Amino acid sequence: MRSHRFRMKLLLAALLPSVLLAVLLSYLWLTWSQRSLENALQQRIEALAGELATGAEFHLFTGDGSALLALTGNTLERHDDLVAVSILDRQGKVLTTSRRSGPIGQGSVTPLWPEKNEANLSRLVKPIIKSPLVLDDPFSSAAAASQASDEASLLGQVALEVSLENLYRERDRQLTLGLAAILLALVAAGALALYLANGVTRPISRIMSVVERIGQGDKSARVKPDPDCVLFQLEIGINRMAEKLAITQEDMQARIDAATDELVVQKELAEEQARINPLTGLHNRRALMERAALEWHRAERHGLRFCLIMLDLDYFKHINDEHGHAAGDRVLIDLARVLRQSIREIDFVARLGGEEFVILMPDTDAEEARLAAERMRMRIAAMRVPVADGAIACTASFGLAEYSGDDADVAALVTRADQALYLAKASGRDQVCVFGVEATVAKA
Repeated sequence: MRSHRFRMKLLLAALLPSVLLAVLLSYLWLTWSQRSLENALQQRIEALAGELATGAEFHLFTGDGSALLALTGNTLERHDDLVAVSILDRQGKVLTTSRRSGPIGQGSVTPLWPEKNEANLSRLVKPIIKSPLVLDDPFSSAAAASQASDEASLLGQVALEVSLENLYRERDRQLTLGLAAILLALVAAGALALYLANGVTRPISRIMSVVERIGQGDKSARVKPDPDCVLFQLEIGINRMAEKLAITQEDMQARIDAATDELVVQKELAEEQARINPLTGLHNRRALMERAALEWHRAERHGLRFCLIMLDLDYFKHINDEHGHAAGDRVLIDLARVLRQSIREIDFVARLGGEEFVILMPDTDAEEARLAAERMRMRIAAMRVPVADGAIACTASFGLAEYSGDDADVAALVTRADQALYLAKASGRDQVCVFGVEATVAKA
């Protein structure tokens, strides 16, 4: 559709100068032909009037009416443009008239060519003046000239009434021929313009179509080059540009894919790091709550058991105060290693913060979890962390809670495990306490 509108605009742009030139030439031809024909007719009638005035001078002087009638009749027969020929006396009285039809009106003594009347007729009235007699005596030439000026007088008038019909017919004929020639020239110019426009617009339309397809993502779109086309080099250039663009798009897509993969990896790594405690390498609170919610929904949906164990190092503040925070960090690192070694693959261990840790044990009842907690408590009690002035020994207290269908959510389970841990610390530390069951102490 765009290419069609473009072709129409280009065609109009090519034809417009030809149309304007044709209009201008038509106007000039009409004006020039009208003026030329009128001038030619005027000159011919004026010459005829002068000839008739000369011929009628003698007969008017002698008063020979029959000769004047013969002169006017002969003049009328020899000229088709004349409607009437009249001889008038000096007072304007018609002496003789020869006419084709209709009377001739009274004219004034004037050599002018009046405007045509409503009947497409024009009248010319020319005076008949007596010619002076000039002698051959050179000495009397001045006197003769003076005598001619003094003695010349008006004898009468010649009145010619002219029909403009032939003038208009000739004008229309020439105008028709001129317009036909101009029309043929305009048609030829239009055909040439159309040929030239098609020679330009067709390849441009092909190029525009290919460019639109490339813009829509068709990387295989190409122009079929035509060696005879005036835009052959442009078609070649468009194809080269399309090839380079396809290569660039493929390279860009490859880079985008690589960057996307890298972003996915970085995102996964960032998400993983957001769930990992950097000191111990264990999961953090965020990861714990996500996994605990998953296990809680799983147990609720399938009626399964699982337990949550909370542990806290005993007197960890004393370790930091006595041996320094660096030593405290090494204790936490060794504790995390012991916990990882003490759990199953399906279990989940996380550091809540400080010296607090949590272990999720799916598919496990309270007694099984208590035994596992006892083994971890003994391993922690047997753990020794070397420092500059010896080794650090430590113990941990455990609080355990089993999932119950009465728990509204994970937070309720965490609260019950925390209450059991508080009871273990209040009962003397270094022991495992199950929520709802008295503290069980087992010293190393």
